[in-house]
Amino acid sequence: YHYLDYIEWQEQRDAYVIDSAITVFSQVTKPLSMCVITSSTHAPFTVNGLDWTYKVPPEMPNAMARYIQSFHYLDQSLKPLLDRMLNDSVFANTLLVIAADHKIFDEESRRMFRDYCSLHNMDLNPQLPYTPLIIYSPSIQQNTIYSSIAYQMDIYPTIQGLVLDSVEDIWRGVGRNLL
Repeated sequence: YHYLDYIEWQEQRDAYVIDSAITVFSQVTKPLSMCVITSSTHAPFTVNGLDWTYKVPPEMPNAMARYIQSFHYLDQSLKPLLDRMLNDSVFANTLLVIAADHKIFDEESRRMFRDYCSLHNMDLNPQLPYTPLIIYSPSIQQNTIYSSIAYQMDIYPTIQGLVLDSVEDIWRGVGRNLL
């Protein structure tokens, strides 16, 4: 992963990081690849000083409550970027990739979450330790769920396959295009 420059934010709040990324992106005059790393959705989901605005039932297991609240916070932090992508011509050609770097919960935690969700008729049922990879691009015309085993090393060839005509002629690394 070769980056020519990097910016480090001292403030570890996703909303500030995303806002700063939008500012940097707004000022570029040529194509740009940017990696933005957020921290609120990293276990144990306890970023200090965050005012969790999404309320959860008081009897919900603590780890599950923090997990849900942190992803709600990340969703709210990403909203300005997504709004720009949908409404701004410069941002309209943006390829957005959201990926986690590893699974979060072990089998015992997933079992506890499943039991709680089943008891409360909640539609959150973590069966397997999936790691999310979400790609949004104007060139993607349909939702695709890739359920075979994939690896973090597959992200770059997949992105290249979306932005280049022929990734097979260019990609010389480990990994494959998931699309």
